[in-house]
Amino acid sequence: MRNKILTPVKAIRSWCVKRCMAGQLKEVRLCDDKECPLYPYRMKKNPNRRGIGGKNGDSSKKEAT
Repeated sequence: MRNKILTPVKAIRSWCVKRCMAGQLKEVRLCDDKECPLYPYRMKKNPNRRGIGGKNGDSSKKEAT
């Protein structure tokens, strides 16, 4: 069996699903424990990287009119 290398955000998601919410994906989405330090990362997103990169359109580039 191969070991999977997870990114930190994916590891947090895995923790939330397996350890905190007993394998229930829907419960992770519905989590309301805002005191948990992992809460902002539970949906496999790093809120500190918002606006970085250009996958969904780069807001730093303006279209010439």
